[in-house]
Amino acid sequence: MDLVTSKDRIAIATHQTFLMAYLSFRIAATTVALLAALHVFSPEFDHSWRMVSEYALGNYGWVLALMFRAQALSCIALFFAIRSQTQTVRGKIGLFFLFAACVGLTLAAIFNWKHSLHGLAAMAVASQAVNFGQKS
Repeated sequence: MDLVTSKDRIAIATHQTFLMAYLSFRIAATTVALLAALHVFSPEFDHSWRMVSEYALGNYGWVLALMFRAQALSCIALFFAIRSQTQTVRGKIGLFFLFAACVGLTLAAIFNWKHSLHGLAAMAVASQAVNFGQKS
């Protein structure tokens, strides 16, 4: 019978934490590459003053959805990487907001900017001010 010692459990947890952190970093780099590709594929959108969600209006809305999905996956991997390291109340609050960002990014990937739930996604991510009274 194999006995797993506490040292083995710590080594496994450390390896999983490292793997999730590495995965988060790699997927975040993919997110940046997808955003750069959107700038190249859709030069008609002036990225200096437009919201990134407006790329859904062009021919490459699927790249935008893929970018949001990748960013959400990166956030959730980061969540699992730092969850075991978080001990303080502030850290747990930060984890809550990181998870909320994951939910918001997933919603942004599913609902384009014309959908009413896209505003909820933007609020969850807290990336932009949302005016609920304005109609799209």
